[in-house]
Amino acid sequence: MIIVRTPLRVSLFGGGTDFKEFYSRELGEVISFTIDKSIYVTVNKKFDGKVHLRYSKTEVCSDAQELKHDLVRECLKYVGITSGIEIVTVSDVPAIGTGLGSSSCLTVGLLKALFAYVKKDISNAEIAEIACEIEIDRLGAKIGKQDQYACALGGLNYLLFNKDGRVEKKLLCEGCIGSILDNLFLFYIPTGRKSSSILKIHNRNIKDNMKILELHKAFVNIFLTKYAIAELTLEGIGDLLNKSWEIKKKTSPATNDVVEQAMLLVKEHGGLGAKVCGAGGGGFLLAVSNKEEQLTTVMEQNGFRRLDFKYFPRGSEIIYRSEL
Repeated sequence: MIIVRTPLRVSLFGGGTDFKEFYSRELGEVISFTIDKSIYVTVNKKFDGKVHLRYSKTEVCSDAQELKHDLVRECLKYVGITSGIEIVTVSDVPAIGTGLGSSSCLTVGLLKALFAYVKKDISNAEIAEIACEIEIDRLGAKIGKQDQYACALGGLNYLLFNKDGRVEKKLLCEGCIGSILDNLFLFYIPTGRKSSSILKIHNRNIKDNMKILELHKAFVNIFLTKYAIAELTLEGIGDLLNKSWEIKKKTSPATNDVVEQAMLLVKEHGGLGAKVCGAGGGGFLLAVSNKEEQLTTVMEQNGFRRLDFKYFPRGSEIIYRSEL
């Protein structure tokens, strides 16, 4: 049996520049960090020779290619496993529409578990690239490449997306952002939206919105400049989040009445800035505030439950392995 834990990620700045339609024209840049909320994947040999898959549903079949779960089916196909395996997935947060990169997190974690299962040594960076191939090239998902790399590599990520498709991670001093992370909060907006429909529109509009996406990239550079000289402040982060959110609303249908209600509450009750993670439209709202108790009380009274989290410095990892 093998159990893999893969952390979810929070994207701060630069989202959208990790799409091929952008980085094929100019360098994409994203700032993100991983948190101590994860997706767990367990794989085990199955005596009856069938494929057993358990997530929010249960699937049992004779051949892996009969599975209805697209990501699991394609990962098994890539690794070359057809039968005789049991796969169980468990998530710390809702599996769909969180804005925390859950789909790519699952893909990365499953691939790491499967490669370990067949005793093939492969780096997390390689796993991230394979996850991109499966999700984007094979399954046609209208997504970028930041989630796969952030979840696989973990920590505070400054990711660069080159024209040839190569992804680089630049190291940042994690200690310099500790006080900032202590004042970042996540609140769940239960709208049940699927990011895929929003991302399709975003992807379709990238060519027309290059200048707007360049502003997202500019926020990355402002962050890095302030970071390098230790001048990051809560007010500065809040201002950048507010500006990036206003821009996001111009490139895709990222908002709705429920989201706007949550944003207004943050603004009126101690928030210095906020945005909805991921594609928008629902999922987790990221807020920066120095009035934790006040903001948390008001948000939860209005149905926006807080997710307590801590910074997690590691990427996808095997946390249990026994002889198969």
